[in-house]
Amino acid sequence: MSEEIKTEIKAGIKAGIKAGMLIAYQSVKEEMDTIKIELKRKGIEENKGFSVLEAFIDDNIQEIKGV
Repeated sequence: MSEEIKTEIKAGIKAGIKAGMLIAYQSVKEEMDTIKIELKRKGIEENKGFSVLEAFIDDNIQEIKGV
């Protein structure tokens, strides 16, 4: 197998992993949004830990997107 083909395969694998990570982080973000809405509906104050986790998720999404 030529080096060119190996490089293309590695690039494809890396792109697939990045896409999977992006989907996972976006899913977690959506779930957190749902939890926050439900807490607000029930009159429960949002935990401050949510903002730290949200910032972590947002940072990772931006890094994966390359923004």
